[in-house]
Amino acid sequence: MDTQFLTQFLGIYAIVGGVAMFTNKKMMEDWMKKVSDDLGLRMIGGVLALVFGLAIVLTHNMWTDLNTSIISAFGWIALLKGVFLMVFPPFYEKAAEMIKGKIAFLSIIWLLLGLYLTYIGFFVK
Repeated sequence: MDTQFLTQFLGIYAIVGGVAMFTNKKMMEDWMKKVSDDLGLRMIGGVLALVFGLAIVLTHNMWTDLNTSIISAFGWIALLKGVFLMVFPPFYEKAAEMIKGKIAFLSIIWLLLGLYLTYIGFFVK
């Protein structure tokens, strides 16, 4: 896949995700609890993360500069998340507990990463 396309795509994805997390902190915590209690939802999430991660890893496993490295890291993180959710379902419960109370901080990190990727993807040639 094209680095510029993935940078734009993941940048917008991270901005929307960061804003959603920041503006709906309580809802995000409630949602994580519901997903923790539902094995089927965890498995669907695992499949989606695995497919998303594999698509990036198989087409864009490049580590030549910061931009390509961030894209490749997205892919590997998604792939590993998918594997853990499918092979070790209790992993999500522990991860959700670790994240609880840190939604605001994580949403800001996510938003900043999205802004950086969007800027690089659309305005830097």
